[in-house]
Amino acid sequence: MKNLAVNTIMFAQAQINYTDLCCADGKKHTISKTLKKVEQDLLVTGQFLCINKGFLINISFVKSFLVDESKVYMNNDMVFSISRRRLKALRTTLKNQITSNLYDL
Repeated sequence: MKNLAVNTIMFAQAQINYTDLCCADGKKHTISKTLKKVEQDLLVTGQFLCINKGFLINISFVKSFLVDESKVYMNNDMVFSISRRRLKALRTTLKNQITSNLYDL
């Protein structure tokens, strides 16, 4: 992960004691860390959010979010289900990101 730019990671997927880091360029990098350890490393950036037990997403790549269906759609047209426990956190995070982007204009 040291040679990988964090802002290019779209999402991370748990694979038991490994984690697949999927990037915007379509490449997948497998590292020997659990998703929990990757989450601890990436949460400090403020760009990532755990949406269920198996996935961590980069909110910069979120295209849309459907609360009724508990689904998040990514820029690459992938769709992820959001656990009920994580739904409120995702809603708050995306709302804050939109608000801060409006202030940047």
